[in-house]
Amino acid sequence: MAQGWMAQVVCGDVAVVSFLSLALLDVVSSWDSFSHCSKPMHTWLLGSYLLIVASRVIHVVGTLSRPAGFEDFILSARHAKATLRALFWFFWLALLPAFILWTVMGSIWLVDVEKRTPQCFPSQMYGWFLVLWQLLCYVWICLHAWLGCTAFVLEWRLRKSEGELRQLEDVDTVARWGEISRLIGDDTEAFVTTPCLAGLAPQKILALPGVSTVGVAGVDERCGEDCPICLCELKHCDAVRTLGACGHTFHRSCIDLWLV
Repeated sequence: MAQGWMAQVVCGDVAVVSFLSLALLDVVSSWDSFSHCSKPMHTWLLGSYLLIVASRVIHVVGTLSRPAGFEDFILSARHAKATLRALFWFFWLALLPAFILWTVMGSIWLVDVEKRTPQCFPSQMYGWFLVLWQLLCYVWICLHAWLGCTAFVLEWRLRKSEGELRQLEDVDTVARWGEISRLIGDDTEAFVTTPCLAGLAPQKILALPGVSTVGVAGVDERCGEDCPICLCELKHCDAVRTLGACGHTFHRSCIDLWLV
């Protein structure tokens, strides 16, 4: 399914680039016809085409270079590859702001041309095409503004989850489960978007009673029992938590993570 999705993306981008290539050739062939315009609308058209082509090239390269999992690479800054991180930040901090400024400038220029030299276009259709292309540019900007908000919410939720896990992370947790607060950057979508019931806040988990240490075998009957979560034996000196509601005893690091 992922390969089919990427094939559709690449085919769509090929179609867009092909259309823009023809539009570029048309602008270049009519270059001298715009010389009487009060503002260089042909230069603006050329620049907007090139910026769109650059954005699609970045999108294709990022999509094809990204490992399986998170489909749209511009929604996550947590890429393992430095190339993908560079493309991500270049798109959001350089290319998109440049396209917004260029589009606004084109709108100002178009109003000026319509007021001062409305007959300067090679044909009347060019005037209508410029208006339509401006509208499409603003639709593109709004779409990516929504994607930017989605990326921000995604990162915020990840940081919140990492903060909650970090409050429960100690030497015992790291020894048993590793550094759980360090989420894998290339597979964050599944973690954030998977529906689940809200667990307890870390403060409430840490405040739960029933924490103790397993005694020696033969003295503490819990020694040698299996933890219902990890299925490993409770050993001497293991930190455990006994839940009052059910009476079961777990490794403290296991039940605390399960409750969150």
